[in-house]
Amino acid sequence: VETLLGKDLAEKAMAAAMKLYQRGSELMRARGLILIDTKYEFGTDENGVLHVIDEVNTPDSSRLCTVEEWETKYPQIEAEMKTGTYKTVTELLKAKPELKLKEFSKQYVRDTLLEMGFDPTKDKEAPKLSDDQVVECAYRYISIYEQITGNRFEFP
Repeated sequence: VETLLGKDLAEKAMAAAMKLYQRGSELMRARGLILIDTKYEFGTDENGVLHVIDEVNTPDSSRLCTVEEWETKYPQIEAEMKTGTYKTVTELLKAKPELKLKEFSKQYVRDTLLEMGFDPTKDKEAPKLSDDQVVECAYRYISIYEQITGNRFEFP
């Protein structure tokens, strides 16, 4: 990143990202959520001033789960990885899918499509999701909206 942006701008972007993540983590934790990870997109204006240019700490740019889910499953994942039986967490979760964190993110749709045999590198169109899969996706987004905002979701 430093090579691409230069040292000064790279440091500013890193500092901004760390502040955004820290504040997001605090806000999510207060709502019973863990901000597992996220991505931030930055750009500069014509004067070289750094700006955040996309959404911040949303389910579309982040992975979130409940504190309870994290505190229950993460220690088990960590313990399993320490045994040396699995080379990667992905390998572990294939062997023990019950340890997969129930995330509030767009990953649910990605995982569902992959489970349906969709290969984004080869297939031109994604398979159609079932009504149940669409409802589950909507439920996850509505649930996380309500948990983050403290407001009840009102259908239009």
